[in-house]
Amino acid sequence: MADLKIPFGLLGDKLVSPSEVTNGLKCNCVCPGCKKPLIANHPKSENRVKYFSHYVKNNCSNGYESALHLAAKRVLIEEKRILVPAICAVVDVYDKNTHIHETASGSFESKVITLNDVEQEVRDYDGVIPDIVATSNSKTIFIEIAVTHFIDDEKLAKLKKLQIPTIEIYLEPTSQVPTLEEIRELVVNTPHNRDWVVNPKLDKLKERVKIEAEKKLGIAVNYEMAKQLKFQQAHEKYLRLSDEDKLIYELKKLNKKRTEIESIIRENIKGGKSFGVSNHVWQLSIYRRFIHRKQGNLVEKDDVLEWLNKRFEIKPIFKDSPQIAIYYYLRFLNDLKMLEYNKYTGGYFVESDTTGNDFPY
Repeated sequence: MADLKIPFGLLGDKLVSPSEVTNGLKCNCVCPGCKKPLIANHPKSENRVKYFSHYVKNNCSNGYESALHLAAKRVLIEEKRILVPAICAVVDVYDKNTHIHETASGSFESKVITLNDVEQEVRDYDGVIPDIVATSNSKTIFIEIAVTHFIDDEKLAKLKKLQIPTIEIYLEPTSQVPTLEEIRELVVNTPHNRDWVVNPKLDKLKERVKIEAEKKLGIAVNYEMAKQLKFQQAHEKYLRLSDEDKLIYELKKLNKKRTEIESIIRENIKGGKSFGVSNHVWQLSIYRRFIHRKQGNLVEKDDVLEWLNKRFEIKPIFKDSPQIAIYYYLRFLNDLKMLEYNKYTGGYFVESDTTGNDFPY
């Protein structure tokens, strides 16, 4: 950064801008970085900004950064206020038995706080010397200023051990030679250039949010378990029904009469006795689940078998008899032009159902 114009100089112990001092070497200022003499440059043109430069060119590489650091510290000492970042916690919890996720969140909005007892680099906190130490509501707060160098891992570990709220502010002025007012805005009011590095309040917020998420998860899991129990009881009741009552149940679900479904039932089908119910019942179950009002859907044999496994007590009467029965039934519907076989997927597309509802091309 040796080529950058220096926006502020040191006049004794005071940080000053070039407009506050006499033009040239008579400004009596030194570089905040290397402490060598500076020249205050006051261009005659009003369109050009005032700045400092070294009286004798050298390899000073941190004059610009040191100037911004000191300017930021001066602003905080003068203003005694700062916009602190928002705090947000999001916790996701998961139940592996029901595969339910629940999320909870909490936050504290950003706000301007008043600072008391603002001091710069005056105390060593167990190996950490913060840029600014202040108090707010009788609680200590650290403020770190970053231009090109941010808090490194070693310092971060020490700060986390201390558990003192710490904010890091990143200074990136838009002006080539920033004014003190621009630095003031960046330090005090700008929301997007600051983050909490350490905040014990965030840890407490995470704990609270986690409790809330786990509570929501407990309610959701209990609801799901109750729903599954209700389904299981209904399923067990269904299994106890006679074949005739099961057929009535399927017809009621379809809102159809027996005469309306006879054309889609294949009486003699290889492996059809594997499902423990009549051909009418298991075939109607397939029709209701995969075909009725499902024009355009893809029907896969494995999906059909999975559905029937949940629906009935399957007992194969020979090797692969359930799969064979499903294959012949789907081929039967294919011959009726209700399904269309797709050689690329090995499945069937639903073309129409018994209501006459053709797929709308």
